[in-house]
Amino acid sequence: MSSTNPTFTHLHTLRINTPSRGENWNDIEYFILGLAPTLETLELRIGTVHSGSFHTILFNKLQRLTTFKVYAELESDLLDPFFLPEDLWAICQFIRCAATLSQLKAIHIGFLFTILTGSASFAQPHQASNSGFISNTAWKDLDAELSWSKPGFVALNYISLQIEKYYHCDKASTDGTRIKDADSNNITVSNILPLTCQRLTLRETDFGVYSIYTADSMPELVEHWF
Repeated sequence: MSSTNPTFTHLHTLRINTPSRGENWNDIEYFILGLAPTLETLELRIGTVHSGSFHTILFNKLQRLTTFKVYAELESDLLDPFFLPEDLWAICQFIRCAATLSQLKAIHIGFLFTILTGSASFAQPHQASNSGFISNTAWKDLDAELSWSKPGFVALNYISLQIEKYYHCDKASTDGTRIKDADSNNITVSNILPLTCQRLTLRETDFGVYSIYTADSMPELVEHWF
């Protein structure tokens, strides 16, 4: 990516894929900051990140930003599914930087787990429990960053948390239909981020866990999330 200062003087929405390692972050930061005068919605797609190679965007320059969307594309296996603390650590770094944005009203956080099963037993929908994922202690770090006791996020009124499990099977009985996990109907954002939901400005939250079973190649993250 060139470090040339952007000339998109009327751009309001930016979607960008970020590198999994930090070598290109300076160029990306420079590009995004060049859009600061008009940027209102920023969407970041991140891959697996590693401690020591992560750079955070200087959000204090993005004072027109009202909506921040960040989601991670990850791979998992059936023995240790849904998810590694490092992945949520990356999200927390972005959230920490966004706390100073006085106009930020909405935060969307999403995870897409690609699960390469190759197994006939996972070729059709099943209802695996999400209890282990939901009770993962790593969520406490995110809750702390968004907590009502922390300064910042003075205008935040909406939080969306979406998890999508993409089962890539040799043979699948479905055509890639997105199915909401039954046990996620009884889970809310307040179960996962209790301190966050005590914010007085927060008016609405949305949570969902979805499964897709298909033999096709991994899709792009779909627009129905946001």
